[in-house]
Amino acid sequence: MSKVSFMPTPFDGEHFAGVVSRKATLLDSSNPKLVFERMLSEDGSLSNQRIYHPLIDIAANAYEGSINREYLLRKHSLFPYYSPSMHFRDVDKIINKRIRKGGLWKRCEFIEQVPSLSAPLCRTLSFSLAWRWCPLCAIEDEKRVGTSYWHVEHQLPSMITCSKHACVLLESCNTCGFSSIDIRVMATPPTTNKCTKCGAIHRTVTQI
Repeated sequence: MSKVSFMPTPFDGEHFAGVVSRKATLLDSSNPKLVFERMLSEDGSLSNQRIYHPLIDIAANAYEGSINREYLLRKHSLFPYYSPSMHFRDVDKIINKRIRKGGLWKRCEFIEQVPSLSAPLCRTLSFSLAWRWCPLCAIEDEKRVGTSYWHVEHQLPSMITCSKHACVLLESCNTCGFSSIDIRVMATPPTTNKCTKCGAIHRTVTQI
């Protein structure tokens, strides 16, 4: 599958991986992982350690110019955060992907595929292994746009509290330790403040 139809529009500050995860759940809520297998041949894991994922380009094609890939990278990924510490070769590979027009289907555009890139030294940052969310943002987002979503800002390795609500970001269950490393199934942060696995209440702390 080279093109995704009806790709959801990213919400303000939403991480692009969350957009794709919401899309997959809408297509097949019973087994969204199958959707990823149809969209991309390589591992479709949606980890917050990925600086770049080829799904960005698949979606950029689906938006048909209404949202370009540069905007997705700049506003809806961690690329601006990590790029200053990356080798120029890897930065250039992501930014200046060549677009090959024509071929067998002359009205289509074929984008040269760049493999997904993981963040440098990401495993040395213990708090960056799981997707993080602010429980207050999740509730507010659901009221404002109809669903909670994963914020780019909350995934920054240096971000441990929400800049808006000053509460410590959640990343795992206080009781069973469950965390969301791959959001292909857990498409959005919970708005009930309960663990999706054991049902325990998440304990939140506000920084003063």
